[in-house]
Amino acid sequence: MLWDFTVEYSTDDWVTPVEIGNVQSIDVRAGRQAQIDNFSSAGLTVTCRYPNGFTSPITALKPGVAIRVTAITTTGGYPFDAFYGYITDVSVQYGIPYANNIGPADYLQITAETALAQLARSSGGGYSMAAGAVTTQIATATSQSGVGVGAYPFSYYSTRNASAATINGSWADWLNTMAFTFGGRIIDAADVYLIGFQPLQDYSTNSSLYLSDTGTGVPYDVANFDSLAQNYFTQVTVDPDAYAAQTVNTGSAPYRNFSVNTWSSSTTEATDLANWYLNNYKNPSLAVSELHLNLNDSRTNVGVYSLFNAAGSVLSLPGAFPIGVQIKVLFRGQSYVCMIEGGSLSASPDRASLTLYVSGADLNAYLVLDNQTFGRLDYNKLGF
Repeated sequence: MLWDFTVEYSTDDWVTPVEIGNVQSIDVRAGRQAQIDNFSSAGLTVTCRYPNGFTSPITALKPGVAIRVTAITTTGGYPFDAFYGYITDVSVQYGIPYANNIGPADYLQITAETALAQLARSSGGGYSMAAGAVTTQIATATSQSGVGVGAYPFSYYSTRNASAATINGSWADWLNTMAFTFGGRIIDAADVYLIGFQPLQDYSTNSSLYLSDTGTGVPYDVANFDSLAQNYFTQVTVDPDAYAAQTVNTGSAPYRNFSVNTWSSSTTEATDLANWYLNNYKNPSLAVSELHLNLNDSRTNVGVYSLFNAAGSVLSLPGAFPIGVQIKVLFRGQSYVCMIEGGSLSASPDRASLTLYVSGADLNAYLVLDNQTFGRLDYNKLGF
């Protein structure tokens, strides 16, 4: 197998990590599947043959304990975290018969989550958030929730303002609303990051990193196209917490309406945001929605590894593809520019695969002035 995955846990802040042996499978998920979905915590499921037998359970494995999955290619290189989070549940299935207190049919299953799940369990408790820069509000969220929350890029969010708000739900609800307010994305691992609207990285111009069915670049073996009917709207209502709802539409009634709550800092900003959503969603389209990569293919070695390191581990999607990255997909002579919204990684001792959920360029337009794909001057509203 091309990739080696190691599962470890730690009760002392990774001073002396402990490896879990006899792993039979790991499954990781992160991000979201569709662009109008909320972000939820990344998750991990590990199944292994229970290594210590009936008489000596691993008592250190309990909710809240840190756990990680590291990945490295069998040809070498620096290992990266395919998952970093915290145990939520442990279950053991004991099989009969067993000999010498070791059961050949004993299985241990561990589930884990990331910081966004902790943020989701941290209630706002009616906290009154003052209006101000997003970076200031995010710092407040960190201090109030006890979970590390950051903004990337800081230079953008330090100049964008969000309205005052009363946080009656969870802090994860607040952060998801912030993402919809600014067309952003959420990446979580040990901490949670609100990612700005521009592509985190642009790999679409690097021919060695294209996702391709031609034998060049990084290969994929399955591509799904969807009609995106759920992402087709002729009317958009943006309802800011502190201002009146703003509605824009195109065509004639009856309308297909998309409504979203935001922390917009003015009615003008809310109207601009409504126009941005309408421009992106007003035309039904057939677009690339999902890509499957066989990580046993030797050509995924350099490509996947390079994609991961270019973004940095703290901002990475498990499986080495960061959420918010701009990629180019070559499919039967056509090229499509997409952004990664989420994905899932599955591995066992004899196989490994990665599924990427992507959104097309048409759903990300008008975002970046100096970007050939996502900046479209004089086409319609540039942004919000």
